[in-house]
Amino acid sequence: MTTGKVHVLVFPYPAQGHMLPLLDLTHQLALRGVSITILVTPKNLPILQPILSNHPSIKTLVLPFPPHPSIPPGIENVKDLPIQAFVSMMCALHDLHRPIVDWFRSHPDPPSAIISRLDPPPRC
Repeated sequence: MTTGKVHVLVFPYPAQGHMLPLLDLTHQLALRGVSITILVTPKNLPILQPILSNHPSIKTLVLPFPPHPSIPPGIENVKDLPIQAFVSMMCALHDLHRPIVDWFRSHPDPPSAIISRLDPPPRC
């Protein structure tokens, strides 16, 4: 079932300097009638509260943060990690690939685009 609206999946890298500009872009897209789903992990969900309050039509896709041996349990944002662990964060986020593909395949109106700022992880 398609709605006729452009549907976009927004996947912000979990760092304030990446999330906030992407959420500003998301706000602008929502003002223009774009259907939006934001992918986020549970601990980063509170960062979305302002945009979700202003745009109730924005949906969220909350996926569990994938475990990684170099990231302590409960850490889901780079603000809580030393700079040396940023590669580990990219590797952990790369493990969301399969759940995202599964979501796309099961969604009745899958997005036609993904907006993200995630570099391919180096060797993980």
